[in-house]
Amino acid sequence: MKKTLFVIFILFVVVFLAACSGETTTPARGVWDGNTFVSEYFGLRFDLPENWAVMSDEEVAEMYWLDPDTMVPAGAEITAELFKDNDTPFVFDLHAYCEDTYSGIDLRILWVPYEEGDVTAPYLMEEIVASQRDAFGDMADFVVHDTTSRLGAQRWYTWDILWDDTDGTAIGRNFINMDGRFVRFISIGSTDMGQLDEILGMFRAY
Repeated sequence: MKKTLFVIFILFVVVFLAACSGETTTPARGVWDGNTFVSEYFGLRFDLPENWAVMSDEEVAEMYWLDPDTMVPAGAEITAELFKDNDTPFVFDLHAYCEDTYSGIDLRILWVPYEEGDVTAPYLMEEIVASQRDAFGDMADFVVHDTTSRLGAQRWYTWDILWDDTDGTAIGRNFINMDGRFVRFISIGSTDMGQLDEILGMFRAY
């Protein structure tokens, strides 16, 4: 159930933000320095623990029904019209998970280009949360944080998704901010708050 909710959740974010996309050049992806993921664009470093693994683009595309060449939803009706002028409308930059508790820990980083204008990160967060509330109904609770949080070198608007799981209450914490025409998005999933704090501690400023 947990994995299904995360898949539905990330597709909601992808499709919603894709509807705001515009022609642009996607920033450089993060790089690996040994077992450390480094992203100048996201302003962070992430040290991969021994019991964690990283999914390839092909594996991520298969899990989320994406076209492996463009990393957009494969077969989606909106794809051809919205992305016909975009070489890379968005990218799953990192998908890492704990091999010991795969269903309990999940992390994704993505960005999506959008038309520059009056759109703000708080506005996007409110719209995404509203769409998720409609989709999930009584399956999950939502907590929108009143203040921004620091992760790496940047500050982020955040919200949590909570639902009951066989191991207790699962939590997905989500981070969003903006840079000109781009939206940065991070989602971290865990089976309890203690694990979430441990994962957040793996990030360092870059």
